Amino acid sequence: MRILGWIMFAFFAIGVGLYPIIYLLIDARFGLLSSKSAELLANQFGRVLSIHIFFSVALHC
Repeated sequence: MRILGWIMFAFFAIGVGLYPIIYLLIDARFGLLSSKSAELLANQFGRVLSIHIFFSVALHC
């Protein structure tokens, strides 16, 4: 039973850790990206910078 708990913990931890990658793979405006301007989202550097900030916030919570 204890090993099942660790497996579930690892599964959900990996899922939460990989969630921000969806912002790179899907070209849709949802979540935090919906508050960004069209010019910022069209600029690849601006988009990468936004993703970097999202990762930083997610890792420090």
